[in-house]
Amino acid sequence: MKKTNILFLLLSFNLGGTENHMFQIISNLDRKKFNPVVCCLYDFGSLGMKLVNENEGIEVYYNLMQSKWDVSGVWKLLRIMKKNNTDILFMINSPLTVVWGILCAKLTGVGACITRMTIAKPTPISHATRWRIINKTVLASPLIDMIIAQADSHKKILIEDEGIKPQKMEVVYNGVDIERFQQPVDKATLRAKIGLNPYFSVVGIVARLSIEKGHTVFLQAARKILTAYPDVYFLIVGDGKQRGELEEMTRDLGIESNVFFLGAIIDIHQVISLFDVAVMPSDFEAVSNAILEYMAASKPVVATGVGSTPEIVVDRETGYLIPCGDADALAEAVLRLLKDKGLAENMGRAGRKKVEEKFTLRKMIERYESIFTSLSR
Repeated sequence: MKKTNILFLLLSFNLGGTENHMFQIISNLDRKKFNPVVCCLYDFGSLGMKLVNENEGIEVYYNLMQSKWDVSGVWKLLRIMKKNNTDILFMINSPLTVVWGILCAKLTGVGACITRMTIAKPTPISHATRWRIINKTVLASPLIDMIIAQADSHKKILIEDEGIKPQKMEVVYNGVDIERFQQPVDKATLRAKIGLNPYFSVVGIVARLSIEKGHTVFLQAARKILTAYPDVYFLIVGDGKQRGELEEMTRDLGIESNVFFLGAIIDIHQVISLFDVAVMPSDFEAVSNAILEYMAASKPVVATGVGSTPEIVVDRETGYLIPCGDADALAEAVLRLLKDKGLAENMGRAGRKKVEEKFTLRKMIERYESIFTSLSR
């Protein structure tokens, strides 16, 4: 049986929720049926190296472009598609990957183009001019064969606000390797390595350090929590351009001794195991991988009720949904869970059950394989 050659096109393969999603797809496809090829316009990154180290035989290309104006990358991408007899192009939705990806696919006769949408709702961030042009013209055109939404509510937004036709859309929920989040972790050793008092509670957030993820609200809430409940640490996992500003904010708030910036971490399940309460105060989301990871680790979640998050977090059952930008509501919900361990454990178990029912890695991979098979016929 002929394998289906799928080229996965990304900007880079550094640590991030979207990149981790692609890592899981590529690593778990049935290699008897599908031949994945990975192409990064920029650097390969730490997650890319992990992909290569854990998966034999996957062909990879990177550093095709030195900047967004480097059109020599187009010729390199054309040669890669021809060399690998690409059947399907799978892109992460960004102006560069979509524009150059589609151009090269059409010039080389690639059978199907898929893009996975990562924008959750209309905001000034998602509707910058370049996004408007891409979303309103290219993605709505016949040049794209299929668009992947991450949830039913996400699909609805894309149809109503971006003008995407329903018949060219499919919903594929993100999935988590649930067994990974039940592996034993030496918490005492890990806490000591980070520098945490073994008797303090831990509140954590896993997210890119950028303004839309709500870290400033997280820190404002942290100060309020510490006033009422001083024996708490706040772990910030992730990296990004906002790090310096956030570190300065912790000093201005006088909470720097209780806040730890851990940077980007590959083995995220180990750090999440330390959380007593997991938080996601973002301004918008499609489907948050971090929230699914929290729930897979049986952690109660406090998150803003934006985008598709209400499809994942059931308010007062698996955690609490709070208004966007409301540090008081965030602090109140976290304090309630810190003070009531039984409630926190019950919500954590309910979250784990919900992930097992709907958001497993196996379910996600089966859905993608079904889509790839249908497009390759």
